[in-house]
Amino acid sequence: MLNELQISGFRSLREFRIALARVTLVVGANGVGKTNLYRGIELLKHAACGRLTECVARSGGMDALLWAGQRKIKEARRVAIRARFHDLSYSMEIGVPPPISEDEKKHGDPTMFRSDPLVKVEQIAPADAPRAVLCDRDRASLQFRGERGRMERHPLMLDEGESLLTQVRDPDRFPEAALLAQRFRDWRFHHEFRCDAEAPARRPQFAARTPSMSDDGSNLVSALRTIHEVGDAPRLHRHLSAVLPKWNWGYSGSEIWLTYVPGEFQRAFDLRDASDGTLRYLYLVAILLSPRPPELLVLNEPEGSLNERLLGPLAELILSTPATTQVLVTTHSTELAKLVAGGDGAAVVKLRMDREGATVVGRDGAEEAIS
Repeated sequence: MLNELQISGFRSLREFRIALARVTLVVGANGVGKTNLYRGIELLKHAACGRLTECVARSGGMDALLWAGQRKIKEARRVAIRARFHDLSYSMEIGVPPPISEDEKKHGDPTMFRSDPLVKVEQIAPADAPRAVLCDRDRASLQFRGERGRMERHPLMLDEGESLLTQVRDPDRFPEAALLAQRFRDWRFHHEFRCDAEAPARRPQFAARTPSMSDDGSNLVSALRTIHEVGDAPRLHRHLSAVLPKWNWGYSGSEIWLTYVPGEFQRAFDLRDASDGTLRYLYLVAILLSPRPPELLVLNEPEGSLNERLLGPLAELILSTPATTQVLVTTHSTELAKLVAGGDGAAVVKLRMDREGATVVGRDGAEEAIS
């Protein structure tokens, strides 16, 4: 389980630390940094998948990711992330390329990728002995603890634009790196749920067993049907009935769909006719009842477009995820937070902004900076 997360230098997260429970709801108004927390954690998955540079580029480059407030004169322009699990601790610092030298100015800048991230530092250590470093990266150079317990230098130089987790692939020599890489890759993040008229979930869908729904929802109905066949069918039926009156499955050839009959209508409707809130709730049902749940599931403001009467069922879905799955939810719904807070192993964290615009954690309603 991910016990603690620290993020610094990342947008509004100047010096941020949060302890995580089995189920954690992060509550705050719009603009206090909830999405920044979500994106900061997501960087770990991108790093483990070899997409760190691509992710930073799509976010506007390193300058767009750095702490946006006042900076001390010698303060490093870096983003630092540290994740502490029950067994291991992992940390990474990424920064900007060095300034163009006078020689480069004379002969022309050798690269146009001045906004790419450079991995400055990476470390892996036991969670209970952080000084007994197992892997220690300094830019392109990597040292690791060998069989005799001594630090050895890796013979190859690393690509400074990507994490060691994607470049050190020998699970026998680097078992901790392999474990962390797999752990980060298996995490699931859900931020946006397309509900517009052209959303893939509203179109005809191929019938294929789907233990986990795709990011775009294009296999939503197959994911729901998979829960029906190999998962918790009674709970699935109960939650479908909460939003789809007189629902039923439809199947023809290689296509599958859901139908429902609202009110006293004489014909069946399908998901092309469903409201945005109904479609969003179906996404959440497919995610939270997945028969192949991840080790960590992160949801960003899942309550959007939902009717208030669905907050109770949503809280029940969140709290009833398997004990092997850790859930982190960002929300601005205090009602959802209250409903989840009463569950076993659940915690609520309130976010605020301090006078300098940094995201801080408030305890018992008091604003408190985390250093």
